[in-house]
Amino acid sequence: MVPENDSNRTAVAERNWPADVQEVLAQLDASFPKMHDRRVLPRWVFHAEAFLTIEHAERHQLWTRDINAWNVGFLSRQALTTGSHGTFRFEVPGGEIVVVAGQVKRCREFIPGWFEGYINFMQTIPEQALEKTRPWTA
Repeated sequence: MVPENDSNRTAVAERNWPADVQEVLAQLDASFPKMHDRRVLPRWVFHAEAFLTIEHAERHQLWTRDINAWNVGFLSRQALTTGSHGTFRFEVPGGEIVVVAGQVKRCREFIPGWFEGYINFMQTIPEQALEKTRPWTA
């Protein structure tokens, strides 16, 4: 995993998400409220545009929902193959780009044309970058 500080990279998160992404995220959050979270390692809300490059070839645009040191939940307009490995890139507040190897653990269609799932990181995100994703420090 490599923290990058080059703000000119193409993976820099956009400041304004498309309206359809915001609408789908709201629908998903309403369907699965946090009180029903059964995760062993809880995640906190973290919204960022991200990119997953699978096997150095296919680049997919994603939007993150929540995160912890080992996993990130996402939305996508494309189905991702469960079990596929790739490089996950996202920006944390302050402009740092984090690059981490990950594996798609779940991807399912939530509503027609929209998919939700999560990626398991192959190693933890550096604590310095992870701290910037926490809502109480951003």
